[in-house]
Amino acid sequence: MESNFGYVKVHLLDCPYHIDNGYTYYLPADIDASRIRRGSFVAVPFGNSNRISYAVVTDTVGDCELKNTKPVLAVSDDRFSLTDEMLGLCLFLKEYTLCSIGDAVRALIPSAVFSMLCEYYVFDREKEAELGLRGIDGVLRDVFAFGAERGRLSVTELVSKFGSGVKRQLVALEKLGALEKKYEFEMPTNIRYTRHAYLAVEPEEATAALGATGRSAIRAPGQRAILEALVAEGDSVETGELFERTGAGKPQLDALVKRSLVAIRLEESLRTPYLKYASGRDRSEIALTRAQSAAYEALSEEYDKRRAAAALLFGITGSGKTKVMMKLIDRVIAEGRGVIVMVPEIALTPQTLGIFCSRYGERVAVIHSSLSAGERFDAWRRIAEGKANLVIGTRSAVFAPLRNIGLIIIDEEHEHTYKSDTNPKYRTVDVASYRAGVHGSLVVLASATPSIESMYKAKKGSYRLVELRERYGGAVLPEVDVVDMREELRSGNMSPISRPLYEALVENYEYEQQSVVFLNRRGFNNIVSCRSCGWTATCPRCSLSLTYHADRGGYLLCHCCGHREAPPRACPECGYDNVAFLGFGTQKIESELAITLPDAKILRMDADTTASKDSHDRLLGDFRAGESD
Repeated sequence: MESNFGYVKVHLLDCPYHIDNGYTYYLPADIDASRIRRGSFVAVPFGNSNRISYAVVTDTVGDCELKNTKPVLAVSDDRFSLTDEMLGLCLFLKEYTLCSIGDAVRALIPSAVFSMLCEYYVFDREKEAELGLRGIDGVLRDVFAFGAERGRLSVTELVSKFGSGVKRQLVALEKLGALEKKYEFEMPTNIRYTRHAYLAVEPEEATAALGATGRSAIRAPGQRAILEALVAEGDSVETGELFERTGAGKPQLDALVKRSLVAIRLEESLRTPYLKYASGRDRSEIALTRAQSAAYEALSEEYDKRRAAAALLFGITGSGKTKVMMKLIDRVIAEGRGVIVMVPEIALTPQTLGIFCSRYGERVAVIHSSLSAGERFDAWRRIAEGKANLVIGTRSAVFAPLRNIGLIIIDEEHEHTYKSDTNPKYRTVDVASYRAGVHGSLVVLASATPSIESMYKAKKGSYRLVELRERYGGAVLPEVDVVDMREELRSGNMSPISRPLYEALVENYEYEQQSVVFLNRRGFNNIVSCRSCGWTATCPRCSLSLTYHADRGGYLLCHCCGHREAPPRACPECGYDNVAFLGFGTQKIESELAITLPDAKILRMDADTTASKDSHDRLLGDFRAGESD
């Protein structure tokens, strides 16, 4: 890599939009220019206070006419840098959505990448005589002697030895030229390591140790079992597996390490929480109907152009759009290119994974907001390192660091969740179109009810319109009954469950079949109001109606900002003690169903029951297994 430059232009990652400009810094002699390129993350001093800030390099400069430029302090590991394409995407988002570069970078890169910046001091022993340090303050002399003996120490180590007041001595020593302050990026803390045990001696020597007698004999059964297993294996073994295999534990392993018979090696371990879906593999040929084959051929024709293209796959419900998309994915992956498949919400991810992981196995990576920081980081690394080339996830998956994208699929493209309401405020289809332009790939928007914009573009010819008007296998849509709830009230039914719905649920339960009841409102009651003066409980921050939740003793909750308060016993405006709780949400329906079907097992799935990790997957799995009626 060429490194004949002495300056870099950077954009800070933590600055407001109005000062989000390019700033020029010089490279000091102790920083290797070959480690820096466009997309590298660096630490720089900024402003009058020289506050240490993270920044991304947007350009390298051979010479600079600016005076008094400041130095780059540290450079991050190149493995976590932005590619040219990803840096270009950040610049596109800045111009297109009016966000800052920092907002764009944080949308693309997991938070775990931004590792801690370590401050340390390098002591110069040769300065002792020159500066006459022997005659200075005793504490200052002690700090210098301690540091000079070791050469390099972090602030943490110095504070641990001398207390927090040592920072004053460090400043004084720095002014005297006796030490130099340096910075260095630490490795991300979210990298998970596994311990592997292996023989530290030749197998023959280990075997001899097992047969030894006297003082050198290995008598402990656990130690013998570990040593025998490692001799038989002939290679390293993960310690957890070794303990399970031998019945021994860490004390026995540590004893063998102390005797220099066994050594421990740490290896990076990537988290793959969805690997369970790849257990049953499906490698069968995908058979398509005549209509599906025609749709596949039309999409393949667009893909063969090897330039940016978009198609709207407009298929009625049950027409088999997924099989068409999977056939196309098979072809793209077989050619060694990457695929991004996006779904509108996390709840659909397990269902989609069940389909794709069984076919593509470990080549699948998952990206969505419910992953832990470590899981998201490992998924990002697997994609960036080429270990996964099929990415499934919600809208953030559009930023997956694939290096050769052939196909981007936006399923249920009409859903509002494909628009971000936080910086950067992007539309997923726009980002997908940008990336398609860079990679020469095909964007497929799939829906049974396309958005007005997509259908308009398809009709105008901007998108290729591909239609599926036949239902797979001749399936027919179910009957739909619309019930007028006003009539239910007139007939004396005060329940939110109508009589036709009640009868259908009872009949289904008696036939031992499952039912699904949808309601687009969570909580128990959605309005709390005074019957006398008309006062309504609203959020003091958002002015929206507070929803009553019946769990945890009962409370009022704002579904916008999360404000929570106790429900009133009397109206705070007029003092009337008969406050009404009106409307209904999923909690209310759950309690009504418990009365309607007292013996049925009822499962509630809403934002309150799916807040924990893997909750969507667990609840859907329970329903699929028949553990809920």
